[in-house]
Amino acid sequence: MGVKTLTEEFSGHLQDVSVHRLVAELAHVAPQGPPDIAIVFLPLWGEGGPFEAFGSYAGKSYRLQQDRADGLAFHRVEKTIRPAAGDERKAIGLFASFAFSDGWLLAMTRDDWLAGRNFTDVIENCLTGFAEVFYPYLVALTPSALGLRRFLGWLDDLEGDMRVLRSTMRFSERGFQTTQRSEGIGDTLDRLEEEGGFLHKATYELRTADGRYVATISRDGLAHFHEGDVQLFLQHFRQLVDRAMADRAVLGPAPEELHEGCFQGVDLTFDRAGLLSGIEATERFVDVIESDPAFVVTVLHGNPYLHLSVIDVRDGSTFSVYSHQQATAKIIAGPSASRASLNRMIGRIRRDFAELQWEGSIVEV
Repeated sequence: MGVKTLTEEFSGHLQDVSVHRLVAELAHVAPQGPPDIAIVFLPLWGEGGPFEAFGSYAGKSYRLQQDRADGLAFHRVEKTIRPAAGDERKAIGLFASFAFSDGWLLAMTRDDWLAGRNFTDVIENCLTGFAEVFYPYLVALTPSALGLRRFLGWLDDLEGDMRVLRSTMRFSERGFQTTQRSEGIGDTLDRLEEEGGFLHKATYELRTADGRYVATISRDGLAHFHEGDVQLFLQHFRQLVDRAMADRAVLGPAPEELHEGCFQGVDLTFDRAGLLSGIEATERFVDVIESDPAFVVTVLHGNPYLHLSVIDVRDGSTFSVYSHQQATAKIIAGPSASRASLNRMIGRIRRDFAELQWEGSIVEV
């Protein structure tokens, strides 16, 4: 399939355009999917880039076609979904990828799930699902709840008007709670503090002298641009991606292993006391780690202290996790464990268990 043919599937009239022009043109295609979502972005972290990584795919679950030109890559991913009950169906995703910040950005427009395709199928199977295949060499950048709050606060400090239109909080015990109302970021953060949750997703509208846009950011890494000035959104979104990139840089680049003859100790401090107090809390902590299909957890000790053995079945990484106190834990990585796997486990804990801070160190053995 030639570049022209594949790019025509995106908008039908692309020529030699810059990345921003490309995305801007894609934003104005006829809406045939969810009308309130124009473009979905997924930031990735790794070396080599999506085109090279995707090109190494030798599996049978997906069918892949891709081309690239002038710094842009275009990908067509098809997967047949065979549910336990009901008829099989196909999910087909078309998306572009390009360098962004120190990583990569996948961009899928609302035209890329045509009439009759299921939005969830396309996103989960053809965008995030296909990218997941290439872990640990490509890893989705997932900002922390603190990163989301700081980013929204940074936007609020710009000269203009910023309103949160919809917010989703996650609670350790109650799960998700969504509030749909127009309010200032200060009001949103006050509710977080009062109700004891942490921010999972927010849809906001920003108006400045430079332009206006509406977008959604979330802890799963996906960003949804809804309407307005996409170039201004990407300019701002880079701030959030850079912060998430800096968080990961503490533990190094994705494909590299930890140094031979060393182990890496990572101290986790949760944002609330007592989170690991009691049998139910420690069981939920274990369940959160095991909810990632990459990890197999063995509980070596549960009371009065927690000691887990964790194996990453995808790349062979091994870890020991200890907790002697109610608000802290320590992860010790095996000598051949990958930093990508370590990042993945920390990301899962802070996404589904509680917000945390960490500090890492290399210790000679």
